Amino acid sequence: MDGFVRLWGAATLPGSRGRGAYRAVLAERLRIGAEPGATTALVKGRVSTSAPILARAGFTHYGDERSYALRIP
Repeated sequence: MDGFVRLWGAATLPGSRGRGAYRAVLAERLRIGAEPGATTALVKGRVSTSAPILARAGFTHYGDERSYALRIP
């Protein structure tokens, strides 16, 4: 264990948003990550949906990752 828990790949269905599901899953994932000794959590979150929740949970924004799509005929 390197002291980090990496929380990639969580989502909440649009119909369930605004009801605390993401926050509950985040809390459980952090708890599970802390069991083997993680002291730092890294996340990738969408600015429009996850960022406000992550900020309220105490995460600090350190950078952005951009994704692009290329359509190939």
